Amino acid sequence: MVLGCRSDRFIDLTTRKVLNNDQLGETTERYGSTRGEHAYIETELIEYLRGILGDVHMDLLRDNGQMQYLIQQFCNYCKISFTGDEKDFVIYDLKIEHIERYIKDDNIRKKFEDLDWIIEIYFLTMKSIFEPVIRRNLSLIKTLLDNNVHETFSAIFLVGDFCESKYLQKRIKQEFSHRVFNILVPFQPTVAISRGAVIYGLP
Repeated sequence: MVLGCRSDRFIDLTTRKVLNNDQLGETTERYGSTRGEHAYIETELIEYLRGILGDVHMDLLRDNGQMQYLIQQFCNYCKISFTGDEKDFVIYDLKIEHIERYIKDDNIRKKFEDLDWIIEIYFLTMKSIFEPVIRRNLSLIKTLLDNNVHETFSAIFLVGDFCESKYLQKRIKQEFSHRVFNILVPFQPTVAISRGAVIYGLP
């Protein structure tokens, strides 16, 4: 089984049979999502920021191309480093000084001037932002396994840039290690393609 998680594309889950000559057969089953990882994270982060900055300011940021910068800044730092364990967590400072000119509300402006134009994101908020995309991946894997209860899956390979996420890796292992013995992340999962990742991992 190969779970392909690229932030800018849909989630792709495929299965392949290993033939007697250690070659791969054709894809036997495919599941997927029409939304990429960033789409799920983006939705949660935007809702959180709307609660802090207000709809008017978030719409201004969107219309002036600044919202996507905030999302990219957040994802680039947090998607790999967040483990889901509070003891490992360090409060994340989302720097927003570049959006100062778009903030028209005097009370909000004063608030963030006092905070040096930094939004502090705490553990429970961070977890709530990531949880929908984690659940989506777990749901796809569970559906495939449940629909193939008579098959033995020798491994799950995690490929694509979001599979570098420590939290995603941990949750998949927690949920499915009793059903699939090998849950593997190949070296450089960002550049691995499904077929190459499976071949690389074969003993």
